[in-house]
Amino acid sequence: MVATAPRTRAEIPADDTWDLTAIFPDKAAWEAAIESVRADLPRLTVMQGTLGSGAGQLLAAFALQDSIGNRLGRIFAWAGLRKDEDNANAEAVANYDRAVKLSVDASEVGSFVEPEILAMPDGVIESYLDGEPALAVYRHALESLLRQRAHVLSADQERLLAAAGEMAMAPGQIFSMLNDADLRYGTVTDEDGNSVVLTKGSYSRFLESRSRDVRKQAFTLMHQAYRDHRNTLAATYAASVKADAFYARVHNYGSTIEAALSPHNIPLDVYDNLIATVNGRLGLLHRYIALRKRVLGLDRLGVYDLYVPIVAEVKREFTWEAGVETVLGALGSLGDDYRSVLAGGLDSRWVDVYENVGKTSGA
Repeated sequence: MVATAPRTRAEIPADDTWDLTAIFPDKAAWEAAIESVRADLPRLTVMQGTLGSGAGQLLAAFALQDSIGNRLGRIFAWAGLRKDEDNANAEAVANYDRAVKLSVDASEVGSFVEPEILAMPDGVIESYLDGEPALAVYRHALESLLRQRAHVLSADQERLLAAAGEMAMAPGQIFSMLNDADLRYGTVTDEDGNSVVLTKGSYSRFLESRSRDVRKQAFTLMHQAYRDHRNTLAATYAASVKADAFYARVHNYGSTIEAALSPHNIPLDVYDNLIATVNGRLGLLHRYIALRKRVLGLDRLGVYDLYVPIVAEVKREFTWEAGVETVLGALGSLGDDYRSVLAGGLDSRWVDVYENVGKTSGA
């Protein structure tokens, strides 16, 4: 029996894929945007050493950074979504790498801005904000920067760290390629005896199966695939942790948790309180697990038993079109403006509907 397998990207009808022409009409326009960013980087470079000359110069630097950043966002979005369509598409991966490289280059060029602002005498930024109304939009960012003064290094040091950004991203990119392009999970024999290729998209459906054997098959196959690559995964994760620890240390944070929270002005107590609150309520989870075990009539509850419904089965299946109408109807109370934007986006192919081989999970 031939196993039912997910479709390749080429087999997905165009109407069921997202339309990226809303970002760039074609590859040539994407290339032109890259060139426009590269052309503007020297304009930012020559501003180094001038930000203290007046509020107007600081505003000009911020405006140029915003312009570069907005274009980079579109460049990154187009390349990233193309890669998400099929992580085994060599051209798409290469284009994404180019977007990453451009972003790192822009970060390196602009790395002088924060140290230069912090090197200004006390009161200068406040006087700029008072004297230049157009800087008001940057008030929060500037106040946050001043609060983070102890964690910003010299311009040369920040430039060096920015240049290393592409290497620091490597562990995540390696995991993504393994997880979305290379891993295969085998086949599951479903309730009707059909052989079905297990994918991330079908995994949750199998875990909700009334057949415990089907649930166990899916769970075992999925986790065995990761177990078979545990050494690669462990090394990749260790490299990611080391990168986080390095950046936290050189930026004078006491821990990686502090480094993650402090830029957003979130006290460590908030994190600690979250953990304590969850731990303090684990008894409720244990009661629910015990109830589930009893209702399912099991001597031992497996992880693969946590998702099957414990109430009488109600079979409900939706087409994509029916799902869209249900969602739009449910959001009617939010008003026509909200609903019309969502409806327009769905009609304009903002969503890539179906799973295909090599597609990023969740995309």
